[in-house]
Amino acid sequence: MRIIVVGAGEVGYHLAMRLSEEHDVVVIERDADLASRIQSQLDVLVIVGNGASLAILEKAGIENTNLLLAVTNFDEANLIACLIASQFDVGLKVARVSNPEYYERHVVLGPEKSGADLLINPEKECAREILKLLLRSEASDVAEFADGRIVLLGLSVEAEAPAAGLTLSEIGERVQGDHFLTLAIDRNGTSIIPDGSTKLLPGDEIYLLAEAPYLADAYSLLGLERKQIRHVMLLGGGRVGTSLAQMLELEGIQLTIIERNRKRCVKLAELLDTALVLHGDATDLDLLAQEGVAETDGLVSVTSEDETNLLASLLTKEMGARKVITLLKRSEYIPLVTKVGVDSAVSPRLSTANRILQHVRGGKILSMAIMDRNQSEAMEIEIEHGSRAAGRRVRELNLPEGAILGSVQREGKIVIPRGDTEIRVGDRVVVFALSEAIDQTADFFD
Repeated sequence: MRIIVVGAGEVGYHLAMRLSEEHDVVVIERDADLASRIQSQLDVLVIVGNGASLAILEKAGIENTNLLLAVTNFDEANLIACLIASQFDVGLKVARVSNPEYYERHVVLGPEKSGADLLINPEKECAREILKLLLRSEASDVAEFADGRIVLLGLSVEAEAPAAGLTLSEIGERVQGDHFLTLAIDRNGTSIIPDGSTKLLPGDEIYLLAEAPYLADAYSLLGLERKQIRHVMLLGGGRVGTSLAQMLELEGIQLTIIERNRKRCVKLAELLDTALVLHGDATDLDLLAQEGVAETDGLVSVTSEDETNLLASLLTKEMGARKVITLLKRSEYIPLVTKVGVDSAVSPRLSTANRILQHVRGGKILSMAIMDRNQSEAMEIEIEHGSRAAGRRVRELNLPEGAILGSVQREGKIVIPRGDTEIRVGDRVVVFALSEAIDQTADFFD
């Protein structure tokens, strides 16, 4: 498949990196320095120029392109690129759009007028990711499959956890039924796929796949207690903050917002129904203490500055906030900040790229999720005729090293597989792969 990516910023780079192993990728970038960087690091064709130009798109081979991903920082350029591509036989045209004026009117205009088949709003995608993390406050990563019946969580093993010091086989002997599975363990900066002899150690970060009704059993083994989120403090009322605030109100969660721009405070107060909106600074310790940061169930810092978000998150965690989530535009910082006390970090650019990848994969891959902390990936795949997995038992699969089968959905029932579980045509399976095994794992089910 031939793919044109317009824009070589963080979103474009992430998409090109992920897709170039499987497809013929062309990147268009008007900044010569960015173009040079991506050309030197990735096996893609790079064209320096304006991706909203017909001449440049023709030079990139738009007439033979299956997919256009317009992901520059400029909404208008992205929409124009899609509009031009709509005059050619391009299968799917995706535009990254932040301005609500464009995003909210897309349904009215329709793809035939706006040019894009799909609009991705970075701020809304980021807000959705934060909401999932708040509602599953014990987790550092969250993904759902099979309409929420299967949940994948990144969880910490507490020192006093009943499972600490036990092998996975020993843990299995202590629980009734097969309702959850440890897919991977992050330990001392390394990610591994465990087996029955692997011990869980205090401080391990594990990726646990579970049937949703049995999460409480898994939590108790890990020394965790699920707590309901009732009150959230939000630092920053920009686009991400506004989208998140609206989502939290729909969930019935009490909300306090601190925003340093007075005009934005007025707009927020008019837009929201129940939120308390305060004019102030996210790093004002007196204000944070006065508003009860230590008693909040969740603290989310989503100002426009990474440095402010990181500092505010560290301060509020020290002051007693239970769940702290920070917004970082520099996605490469995400694995680092969780090591210094911040519970979770999200990136609008990474959320956007991941959302686009879900649509790009298509075909046998029904849905997917990328774990921000170690860039592993979980894929929900339908087993088709001709798949090398069809008719085999799990122990016979010989999955690529760094991959593991997590669940099987068959005729409406969920099965956490064991070695003798047979995979059949029509099954929907969830497969987890570490970053180095993702491409091989996707190809395995062709």
